Amino acid sequence: MIKQQLLETIKIINGNYQNLEFHQWRVNWSRAKLNLNDKLTITLPEPPQKGIFKARMLYLEKVDEVQIFPYQKPQIETLKLVYCDEVDYSLKYENRRQLTNLKKRYSNGQDDILIIKKGLVTDTSIANVVFFDGIRWITPKQPLLKGTTRERLLKTGQIFEKDIFIEEISKFKRVGITNALLGFYEIENIIV
Repeated sequence: MIKQQLLETIKIINGNYQNLEFHQWRVNWSRAKLNLNDKLTITLPEPPQKGIFKARMLYLEKVDEVQIFPYQKPQIETLKLVYCDEVDYSLKYENRRQLTNLKKRYSNGQDDILIIKKGLVTDTSIANVVFFDGIRWITPKQPLLKGTTRERLLKTGQIFEKDIFIEEISKFKRVGITNALLGFYEIENIIV
């Protein structure tokens, strides 16, 4: 069986790689899930010193490739609900075909999709999701992917986990998304 390459996308701000300890955690966690038990230390090239960039790191047995691109923040204001019980993105594979196809097929003019799996809210096609209940921010206990920003916000007590059922979405006051490049970003609207 050929194993797929894994991917990390790391934000660079003015020459500094952001939150490397959480990317290192996910590299080791992902490799352990694939029974690649040796630790793999992230090795990255010298980053550009001015501006915001994203590093795209491919790896499996070793760091195979790192590319650095200027980063442009996407405008995401609306999410379309999409139901798919078969979706699986528990590891951050380079191959995102399943998520890309879901977005192309069902976004219906919205900026991104919010995937519902077996009645539970999971993630968008590019980020973890968080909801504000009036007191605290909540993230799904069963995301498609354990994002590095999600893990950092959980660890610091800024967000909390719980199962979120589709019927509960309308009870929340605000919604946002999180990922390594966006950070924490509020969304205007969810389209049913």
